[in-house]
Amino acid sequence: MLRIFMTAAAGALVSSAALGADDLYYTPGPTLAPEASYMPDWSGWYAGFNGGGAWGETDTNTSVSGPASFDFDGGQVGVQLGKNWQNGMIVLGVGTDINYFSSDGSGGVPSQTVDTDFLMSVTGRAGLAYGNIQPYVLGGLSVLDYDYSITSAGGVETHGDTDLGATLGAGVEVAVSSDVSLFGEYRHYWFDGEALSFAGPAPAPAQLVSPELNVNTVSGGINWRF
Repeated sequence: MLRIFMTAAAGALVSSAALGADDLYYTPGPTLAPEASYMPDWSGWYAGFNGGGAWGETDTNTSVSGPASFDFDGGQVGVQLGKNWQNGMIVLGVGTDINYFSSDGSGGVPSQTVDTDFLMSVTGRAGLAYGNIQPYVLGGLSVLDYDYSITSAGGVETHGDTDLGATLGAGVEVAVSSDVSLFGEYRHYWFDGEALSFAGPAPAPAQLVSPELNVNTVSGGINWRF
């Protein structure tokens, strides 16, 4: 019996020593390389859609009834087209957009109303590419088409006008694939309207109305690069 016990113990010791040697020479398996970050090329043409909200203020000088100031608000939806050039992290571009711009507001004595129709811009932009994220600033010229009305005892008199102005803004664009990106953007617009002549009811004298419009927009959209 003692001989059997000694034989079993010796076998266990040999097995343990063999396992320990195997552990000393363990070779780990291959490691997976980290996945490369997505790095889009921002160069080239793009086109897309946008939409958002708008608000602003009209400051009006009238030759008879004096100054008037009132707010307006609404929304916009439109399309854009542009081209970018990327050099390292720097992205420069030009673009144009045209939007159906529906907003209105009224105030003053006599009652005055502004009603916008469309908004168009031609801008340059500069951005910094951080992988698939590009913050940018932009600025350029804009065109606003609107109707201006005055309500008096003789009824409502309306004149349409198309003004040339300026815009400045900033935004962030995020590439979600090699050819699609989403963006959010804020812009401010300035328009110094030309003098509009309102006849008014007789015998009241005619008056010249010079509206100055300040517009703010916040929008989001999608671009396809091609």
